[in-house]
Amino acid sequence: MHRNARRLLRLINQMLDFRKIDTNALNLQVSNQDIISFSKEIFDAFSNIAYKCKINLNFKVDADTLECWFDMDAIEKVIYNLLSNAFKFTPENGTITLSISQTTRNKESCVNIVVADNGSGINTEHLDKIFDRFYQSNDKNYHLFDSSGIGLALTKELVDLHKGRIWVTSQAYVGTTFFVELPVGLDHLNENQIIKTAKQVELHWTDTLLDWQDEKLEQVAENKIKNKFNKCKPLAVIVEDNNDLRFYIKNQLSENYRIEEAMDGVEGIEKIIKKMPDIVISDIMMPRMDGIELCKSLKTNEQTSHIPVILLTARNSEASQMLGYETGADDYMNKPFNVKLLELRIHNLVEGRKKMREKFGQGLNFKLESVTHNSIDAKFLEKAKKLVEDNLDNSDLNLKNFAAHMNISERQLERKIKALTNQTVVEFIKTMRLYEAVKLLKKQEFSISEVAFKVGFNNPNYFTTCFNKQFNLSPTQFMEKLHD
Repeated sequence: MHRNARRLLRLINQMLDFRKIDTNALNLQVSNQDIISFSKEIFDAFSNIAYKCKINLNFKVDADTLECWFDMDAIEKVIYNLLSNAFKFTPENGTITLSISQTTRNKESCVNIVVADNGSGINTEHLDKIFDRFYQSNDKNYHLFDSSGIGLALTKELVDLHKGRIWVTSQAYVGTTFFVELPVGLDHLNENQIIKTAKQVELHWTDTLLDWQDEKLEQVAENKIKNKFNKCKPLAVIVEDNNDLRFYIKNQLSENYRIEEAMDGVEGIEKIIKKMPDIVISDIMMPRMDGIELCKSLKTNEQTSHIPVILLTARNSEASQMLGYETGADDYMNKPFNVKLLELRIHNLVEGRKKMREKFGQGLNFKLESVTHNSIDAKFLEKAKKLVEDNLDNSDLNLKNFAAHMNISERQLERKIKALTNQTVVEFIKTMRLYEAVKLLKKQEFSISEVAFKVGFNNPNYFTTCFNKQFNLSPTQFMEKLHD
């Protein structure tokens, strides 16, 4: 409530300043001051928020002092507005620089005030409007200061009163630089604007800076939550050579899925193997490699056979659908299609795979084939299981030598095992060891400690803990059940 009340007060004061300017009631009170020390004082007020928001703040000058004639109250507002604007759009670990220097233009000595950031930037079409009153960009990457279109407009008016210039250069996703140029001398001023003794100006922005700090920290926290949420979204790869249709599908799915795009089957294969998505949506008729070949390649590749594929086609015939299903496609949709129906089918396939993974290792009588959709995945898991069985007494079996025996890279092995079982390779090895332990305990030929060592556990107590966690009963309770 306090923050919003102060924000409203700032907006009202800015509107009053506009009214004074429009009615020629705002008279500058210009005095000869060191603009470097003056700017440094404003700059230092931002140091705390920069520290807390993890933003690098730089102050650059080419001299120790630089005297010029300016209205301290007005230039304070100019520098504050430009710095706060930069803070609003600079991400964590970004950089903001305030530079003060002296130059010459048309044989007249000038002071340059430059505020540069490496934030979200401004698209070119908005650059010539950002100093207009009440102008608000609809660019999602850059909404003007305070979302009111007032701060930068007022900044320009105050610079104009000093007979100075202000302009901006920017590039989207690269950064923005604001330039302010002020005359050093007195020739541009009226006598009634010049005062011999400058009043002591205190910074007006103490509460406002606290507001900015709170808002920035909230924004950082919100972005972290958003990024974490986005990482949890399923990943879909859309393979479609028609730009408009690909964009349309992406736009419809982007709220619930992370999206990767490919123009044809060749690019699609490369992206799918690299990203290992949760689902692939592919057109059939495409250059270089069509959807049928894409699907066949994915479903016959041990690394990608688990990924569900939906084929899209304009061929509305049973023969075409049969060809798609014969290559291993999980679903098939004719164009034109209802995008809501496509979303539903994607959801069902992704959730179906998720529920299947969650079944892995559940219950004493679990079977590997219950978590596979095709023979290639079944053979892969069976091969992995046999490798564990052949190395039961090898407690050093790890990701590196497991991958070497499976003839697959460590990264691809981790991804494949995770996609099929929702476990890491180490967790998978431990789970398979525990199921072998169940078989040995059923024979009732060995003690619990002996079984633990036979299945690769060096510590019987740790074996008991893992067994209890996996099956919700201890080895002793399991043995007692066998006698019931």
